[in-house]
Amino acid sequence: MNRKVSVSIILIVLVIILAGVAGYLAFIKNPTSPTTTNKISLTSTPIKETLPTTSPTLEKVISYDLKFDVRDTEVKWFDLSQDKKYVFIRFKNKKNNKYYIQINNQTYGPYDYDDYVGNPQFSNDSSKYGWTFGKDCTDRKGYKEEYKECNKYYIQINNQTYGPYDDVYNLKFSNDSSKYGWTFGKDCTDRKGYKECNKYYIQINNQTYGPYKKAYFDFTFSEDNKVYIIYIKDNKMIIEKID
Repeated sequence: MNRKVSVSIILIVLVIILAGVAGYLAFIKNPTSPTTTNKISLTSTPIKETLPTTSPTLEKVISYDLKFDVRDTEVKWFDLSQDKKYVFIRFKNKKNNKYYIQINNQTYGPYDYDDYVGNPQFSNDSSKYGWTFGKDCTDRKGYKEEYKECNKYYIQINNQTYGPYDDVYNLKFSNDSSKYGWTFGKDCTDRKGYKECNKYYIQINNQTYGPYKKAYFDFTFSEDNKVYIIYIKDNKMIIEKID
């Protein structure tokens, strides 16, 4: 019995040894390839980006013929109303040195001086648009750069012109575009670069309110399109509602 056990142990040992030798030989024949890091050569040729051969498809939304020759024109400003209903261009005609505004197919002008031709403002639904402009403008003495002072100022609302005024500013539209307004001055005198008026007024559509003192009044349109005028009088702040 002891002899049989000894033989079995010897056979097991021989099997283990043979298995180890076989594994070692297999490892030598198929060594594991070492991990290599790709290095970029400084002399390698860069990859050229290929641009598309076809242009993207664009949809023409709006197009208008220019009412002036581009060769004789200096474009000062152009833009598009938010609802894309109107496109406008403000430009100078080099032949007569006058300024113009084109809105869609309609041209307005001529105007004397670029600084007093405001860019058009549009109501929310673009049913109305307007800007300020000056006329009878002359060179202002004592300024190194070109500067002109205009004798009269106007407001343009669509095809209707309002004025003349000694001074005008603060053009606004109500939310529903039914109302529009601005501020203008009368009996104005020059105060070294700006105008000081004895009387100021608020114009709401075709109705005039005032007079008021400068810097002590303003007006606004509420969300429900009511008009509120705010002013100071007798050391009190007064708010008046206009239906």
